[in-house]
Amino acid sequence: MKQPLFPVAVLYAGGILTGALAPVPPWALLGVCLGLTALTLAWGRGRPALLCALVFLAGWTDLALHTTALSPNDLRRILGDHPAIVSVRGRLCDTPSSRPHERGQREFWRATARVEVTALSTNHGPWQPATGRMAVTTPGTLAEFFAGQTVEIAGVAALPKAAEAEGTFDYRAFLKELGIYYQLQVASEQDWQVLATPPAPPLADRFRAWARRALARGLPREDEALRLEWALTLGWKPALTEEVSEPFIQAAT
Repeated sequence: MKQPLFPVAVLYAGGILTGALAPVPPWALLGVCLGLTALTLAWGRGRPALLCALVFLAGWTDLALHTTALSPNDLRRILGDHPAIVSVRGRLCDTPSSRPHERGQREFWRATARVEVTALSTNHGPWQPATGRMAVTTPGTLAEFFAGQTVEIAGVAALPKAAEAEGTFDYRAFLKELGIYYQLQVASEQDWQVLATPPAPPLADRFRAWARRALARGLPREDEALRLEWALTLGWKPALTEEVSEPFIQAAT
C-alpha cells in the first residue's frame, strides 16, 4: 500500500469536521476515548474497527480541546460577549501589515496585527493574567513595530463583525478558524507602546526590505508598476488597494 496513512488522515479529518458541526465538551470525549482505548487493548478481534473509531474520536477531541475555554484566564471567560475598554499586554505574533483605503476623496491607512495576550486590564482597572489571541486594527502604518516585540495596546475589545447577509464574508468565522475570538479597535498609533523588543526584526522582514530595494535598483522612481511588482513577488500588501485588487481577483492571480 503506497499511502498507508491516508485512511488515518481521512478518519482524523472526519472527526475534526464532525466536531465543528456538533460541539461536545472535551471531558466527555476524553472519557469516551479512554474507554475505547481500554476496549481496543482488551478485544483483539474487534481491534481494527475500534482503532478506526479511536482515530475518528481523536480528531473530534483535539478540536474540542483547542476551541473550548478551559483556562480561567481565557479571554472568552474574562470579556464575554460585550464590548469593553481594555489595555492588553502581549507579544506580536507577526509584523503588522498596512493597506490604504479610500473614503470619499480621502485616502487613509489602516494597519492590522495579531497579538498573543498575556495580561489584560479592563476599564483602567488592575492587570490580570489572560490567555488568547486578539486581532488588532489601528489607523496608520505601525512602521516601527515588528513580530516578536512585547507591546501594550489600549482600545476597545469586542467580538469581530459577523456576516451582514448570507453568502457574504464572515470575518468572525474567519478569525475563529485562526483561534481568534476578539478584535481590538485602537484609536491611533499613540495607543501602542513597546515594552520589550528583540535586537533585530525577523529574517523574513529583513529579506523583504532588501528585496524591495533590489527590485527598485536602477529605476528612476517608485511608481505603481514597481509597487505591483513588489505585491506579486513579495506579497507587499500596501500596493493592493481595492481598485488594484479587483482585476487580479477576477483574473485569479
